[in-house]
This record gives sequence, C-alpha cells and structure tokens, in this order.
Amino acid sequence: MNRKTNLISSVALLATAFTGCSSGTSSTPIPVCNNSCQTQAATQCSGSQVQTCNADANGCLAWAAAVACGTGQTCFPAANKCQNDPCTGVPLAGRCADTMTIEMCRAATGQGSPALYTYRCQPGQVCSTQTGSATCQNTGSCTPGAAICLDSTHLQTCNAGSPVTTICANACSNTALGGLCTSTVPTRTLTFTVKYSLRGPNLDYSDWSTTTSDVTISGLLVFSLRATDPNPIDVQTTDANGRVSIQVPTSLLAGDRIGLAAAASDGVGGLAFVVADPGFASPGPQQVPSVGTPKLWLWATATGSITDGGTITITENNGSGALRVFDYLRYVYYRSRALEGDRRGRTLVVWLGYGTSWSCGSCFALIPTVVSNLFFDSEIWLNGDNNMEYWSDAVTAHELGHWVMASYGTPPNEGGLHFLGVPSLPGLAWSEGWATWHSSSARQNSFYFDKQAGSMFWLDISSNRYGGGVPWQLPTPAGGLLQFMDENEVSSMLWSISSASTVGAPPLFTALASAHMNTSPWGRGYTRHTWDLDSTGHPINVIDTGSLAPAIPDFLDALNCAGVSRSVIDGATIPTTQYPYPSASPICP
Repeated sequence: MNRKTNLISSVALLATAFTGCSSGTSSTPIPVCNNSCQTQAATQCSGSQVQTCNADANGCLAWAAAVACGTGQTCFPAANKCQNDPCTGVPLAGRCADTMTIEMCRAATGQGSPALYTYRCQPGQVCSTQTGSATCQNTGSCTPGAAICLDSTHLQTCNAGSPVTTICANACSNTALGGLCTSTVPTRTLTFTVKYSLRGPNLDYSDWSTTTSDVTISGLLVFSLRATDPNPIDVQTTDANGRVSIQVPTSLLAGDRIGLAAAASDGVGGLAFVVADPGFASPGPQQVPSVGTPKLWLWATATGSITDGGTITITENNGSGALRVFDYLRYVYYRSRALEGDRRGRTLVVWLGYGTSWSCGSCFALIPTVVSNLFFDSEIWLNGDNNMEYWSDAVTAHELGHWVMASYGTPPNEGGLHFLGVPSLPGLAWSEGWATWHSSSARQNSFYFDKQAGSMFWLDISSNRYGGGVPWQLPTPAGGLLQFMDENEVSSMLWSISSASTVGAPPLFTALASAHMNTSPWGRGYTRHTWDLDSTGHPINVIDTGSLAPAIPDFLDALNCAGVSRSVIDGATIPTTQYPYPSASPICP
C-alpha cells in the first residue's frame, strides 16, 4: 500500500468522522450573527430618543427601535444616553412650536442651566426656520409696528405686514421711536440742559459714596407735548453737552409737558436700546424674564417750568439711577459698535425696576421681547434693590460685554451661577471672562466692583487678586486647554494682551467677530455643559450636551492666526507654569 493511497483514505475517513452522524439525524447549524451593536444594554441616541442594544434568542445583538426618554429628559449624543434636559429637546437655535410661536433654549448668563422660553410672533409675521434658526419672518412687505417718514409730510405705518400711508397735517419726523406726525400748534424754540444726580463708589470701594454730583447726559430722547394733542410737537436728542433745542407751544396750556425717554437711536433711523421698568406691582425678587406692566423709563415736567437756557436735573428720588444706566450704556454701546466696524448689533432692552431683584442677579440673554409696541431681540436684567447696583458702571459694561459677544461673536451658551474664587467650566469662564475684560477695557480700569447682599466687593484683573489682596486660583499646565478656570483669569489674560503697546483693544474685537470664532466646529473641541452647584459653589451633576461651543483656547488661536505676537500671548498665558496654550502651534483656518 503506497503512501498516497493511505493519505487519501485517511482524509476520507476524517471527513466522514466530522460529517457523519451515528444517530442518523442532521446536525443543528450554528447561527451566524451580523451584529449591529457590540455590547448588550449599550445605548445610543437617535435624535432626541434613545436606542438600546438587545440580544435575540440566538444571542445576536441589534439596536432596538428608538423610544422617547423619560419626562424632562433628552438623549445627549456626547453621553449616548438619556439625561435631564430643562429644554426637553428644544435646540439652542430654537424651533417653531406652531406657525406663530418660537420655542428656544437659552441660558441667561447668571441664571444657571438653560431654560425653555417661548416668543409669540407679531401679527403679520410667521415662524420660519432660516439657516437652522427659528425666527419670526414678515409675511408682508413691512415689519409689524414699524413707522417711518416717507418724506416731510407722509407717514408710513405697518399694520399686520401691510404698509399704510398717512398724510401728516403738519410735518413728519423720524425719531429713535419711529416716524411720527407732529402737531400743528404754533411754536417757539426752547433751549435747556439735562442733568442727573450720580453716585459712584468711594475711594476704597467699600461702599457707594455718601455724596452725589450732577452731570450732563447726551443722546437722551426729548419730546414736547401739547395737553390737547396726541401728536408730539417736536422730538429731539440732547447733544454732547446735554443741551437740546426743541419746539414748544408759543402759548402754553397747563398740561403742556417736556418729556425725557431712556431710548437711544442706532444712528441709522432705528432704535438701538432702551432702559425699561418691568412694572411689578410690589418690590421683591422676580424670575427672569417675567414682567408686570412694563414701560419705558420716562420723566416729564411742565413746559412752563423750564427757563430758556436753564437746566432740568433728575434727582435720585426721581430715578437718576436709571439715567446713569442709560448714559453708560450709550457710551459703551457706541464704543463697542465702533470697534466692530460700526455694524449694528442686536436691539436691546435693559430692565431696571427700583426695588426689583432678579433670579439671575444681573444677567443677559438672547431672548426676544416687546415693550411699548417696540421689538427687541435681547435683554439685560439689572438689580434695582437696596444694593443700588445701577451705580456700578463695571456691572453695566460687563453685561453689555455679553451683548457684544451675542451680537458679533458666538456665545458658548453656558451661563450659570458662579461663586468668586471657584473655577468654572471652560464655556462659562470664556463668556464671563470676556465680559469682565470688556468692562475694564471700556472703563480703562482693571478694577471691577459691585455690591451684592449688602456688601461691596472688588477685584483687580491686572494683579490676579480679589479685594484684600487674596489671589485667585491659577490654571496649571497639567490641566490642559479645557480645564476648569477662574473666569477672572481669562479676563486677566485678555487684559495683559490688550495692554501690550503693539496690540490694544481693537484686535480682540476683530478676533471675536472673525470666522474663526463664528464657524463650527471649533478647533479645540469644547462642547457645552449644564450643571448644578453644591453648597460651596462647585459644579455637580455635570452633563455634556455634545453641542460644540467656542472657548478661550479658540480665541487665543484667533488672535494668534491674525498676527498678534506670540510673545505677547505667552506673556499673558505663562504656558510653562500656568495655562498651557501652545502658541507655536495654533489651529488656523
């Protein structure tokens, strides 16, 4: 028997051993699984719903049909599981709940976790999603509520999207509050100066000064009213010295009035911002963005009581704090707008009610609203309680810093309560750090000051310390680019960079508005978080939403890529011992 025959026989016998069956029955085939998931009980998001990896009777794994999360929860892609969601799945860009209602997820800068807000479109508008964002779009040829002068005698108003033209009996005048027909009453010119009483901090920032000074105010809306005529006689604005010349009736009646309104023109025929009273029936804490019977801050005096060439002074008892807010807003608004190429930012209402405090402290949010039939697409809330926060120009300019970021940049939408001395998540630290730097830049003062809970406090972003010389916690190289950070350290970095003789403030405003800071995805990969705070102010229950957001390393990249000196950046970040920004390897577009 040769070896070849033996080998063939052995192979045949071996094959028979594996395929034959002594019982005479066929074998059960082993199933082949085409698993669509790898781990039983794992979860993944399908939109705002969740899918679970389940095993069938053969042990094969597959994703089950998507199901809704529990009440108050949404599936977050960053975690691939259901987590608490105060916005119940509504995206940051908003969505149309129906043809007239926008639902939006917004985080007021001091409010905490984002919340769900709704806004009702005006008659003549419809909710529409444009470039991913839900907005109210005009259905007609004009914006509801708008009023403009077509020429010297024709007024066009917008009624539910349809323009209506009226011939004025006297003249048509364009004002910051819109076009209007003026009265036919015979007039003369009255010239006077407007002042208000101001109270600032004392020299050591331990409290507000015990004395006041009277200062002039520019850019204030002034109108002349006839007691028997609903149309104003004239509308003007105070000049740089607080003076105004306005037409008043030649023959005065007892009810003739001169009115002052905390409303500012945007310089191109529209309204930039107003200071308004939320109009609650009684003083006390209120939840943003609630209002009572809101109205613009207005002051009126008898026309006959004003001497030609004289002065009107608004005192503390008459609400001069609201005028200080308006006056400083006006200065910071136009400065910031000029640094952003004189482009108009978002229209703004600033809420200040004497005796009213807010759930967010003082804060900003990109939430639209209507006041006195005037539309605004952003809001600031300032405390008006016994702390008299309206005297803090630092706070006013800080909140307007958030407005700048919302108007010209991309906010991380990571607002929240934050405690002095407690490091914050990167998005919050970037947003708040920018706002505090913006405040110091506008005031040309590295000291930030405020009064809360009956006590004054201050900090100095040029020396990295709180009042009393207490230093704040500095970042560390081991913490990485997206480490928790004291928001004031971000302010300090920006202050150091802008203080360099070769830099200044303009490049920072340019960088904020650059494509680098307004185009997702951002190079450093930060994603927005929500959280709660424990009793010491430290974040707990932190949830990664998976939504991309800019942070301070992205901004440093924007400066770096635009040509700001790397030695200046390194001097601010101190990468070898503090914040490890790699200036030699920026991520550029």
